[in-house]
Amino acid sequence: ITGQLVNGTHKNAALANQTVTLQMAQGQSSKDLTTARTDAHGQFSFAGLDTDKTISYAVYIRFQGAQYTSDIIALDNQPRQNLQLLVYDATTDSSKLVVIETTILIQQPDPRKSTLNVSEIVGFRNLDIHTYVGSLNASKGKPNALLFALPTHVKQVSLDKGFEGYQQLLVDKGFAADAAVPPGTSE
Repeated sequence: ITGQLVNGTHKNAALANQTVTLQMAQGQSSKDLTTARTDAHGQFSFAGLDTDKTISYAVYIRFQGAQYTSDIIALDNQPRQNLQLLVYDATTDSSKLVVIETTILIQQPDPRKSTLNVSEIVGFRNLDIHTYVGSLNASKGKPNALLFALPTHVKQVSLDKGFEGYQQLLVDKGFAADAAVPPGTSE
């Protein structure tokens, strides 16, 4: 797997001297396999990889507080692959974030446990050329982060897609998450 790390905030300029990580997944487990440093042209390479059809790979980087991950890479049909890993400069300014869609899914109640599972999917559009990166630091009032309202008496909040590698914090009437929102549309 070869590739180039580029910064979309700066018209896809190459990013030198950055560490990218190769992750391997097989079955239900995944692990970080190795890392590589980008050269002066943002290039990186991972060689000698297993091409078994049960194994897949992804390349990721944590850049300025946001995590960026490639698409899943399978080497069984095409053992040499090249990719571009795109990152953006970070901002803490949320003024260019908009919620474009909210979907709430309510599952059948469980009378034995007296519980009701509710899932919420929120679609965002970031109109900036920077990735919004929140902070859970609440030393000056509420955190500068993504804030989600919750009904009273909610228990066991768990975050899923879009929140991998990020933290959450319960706040008055909801929770905050320091998840990053890159330019464009995301859930």
